[in-house]
Amino acid sequence: ASRGIEPHKSVGAAILNGFLHWIEVRLPVDYPGDRPASAAAILAAVDGAAILDILGRPDAATKSLEEVARRFD
Repeated sequence: ASRGIEPHKSVGAAILNGFLHWIEVRLPVDYPGDRPASAAAILAAVDGAAILDILGRPDAATKSLEEVARRFD
């Protein structure tokens, strides 16, 4: 998908959009922030934490997600 070759690009975009929508609809109904931007921030944080964990820094992964949780609480 990152090379822009079809159908990988379209499939990757559809998966990404599905994850963003899934997160966005789970934000509280009265959430005061920018819903699409917040969903993207949460997804980026989760993916980043997964990379930290996979590359041997589970401590940093946990702390980063705790920080994100505080900001969205």
